[in-house]
Amino acid sequence: MAALKRELKEEIGIIDFDVITKLGNYKRYMIGKDGGEDRSTLKTITFYLCSTQQNELKPEDPENPEARWIEPDKVEELLTHPKDQEFYKQALPKIKRFIAKKSR
Repeated sequence: MAALKRELKEEIGIIDFDVITKLGNYKRYMIGKDGGEDRSTLKTITFYLCSTQQNELKPEDPENPEARWIEPDKVEELLTHPKDQEFYKQALPKIKRFIAKKSR
């Protein structure tokens, strides 16, 4: 959980959140500066579904200065790595079920 807290704070400025569920994990190579795979670094990526009352996003990481809220159906088209797209596609039904349940 320490890594999740750190990443949310650095990448989007969220410090107050609740973890709903772990969505899963997978391995892929890091994306290189040129947009291709950097085969020197194999990463294990873990995703969690979280909720927050914070609306304003304020990234702290100067290498990733932009953060914005995206509708769940629009996320996949913004992902550049095929493994990220594949993972998100399989996680989307869980995300939509949570949103539907929360809006009742």
